[in-house]
Amino acid sequence: MIPNKLQITLKPTLIPPPQHHRLTLPTLPLNKTNQTLLHQHNPAIPRIINNLSHLLSLKQQ
Repeated sequence: MIPNKLQITLKPTLIPPPQHHRLTLPTLPLNKTNQTLLHQHNPAIPRIINNLSHLLSLKQQ
């Protein structure tokens, strides 16, 4: 079963992410640490989450 909404939070880190990860974050759009957004499930979101899994926390609603 595919969840309707995903709650995505940008985790704080001590090491800055590489530039290609920093360029991907605004596509969610997450700008600040501990910022949380709700997204409708679509095919692009899991790919972004897989690439940035070390920077994001995810909850299904």
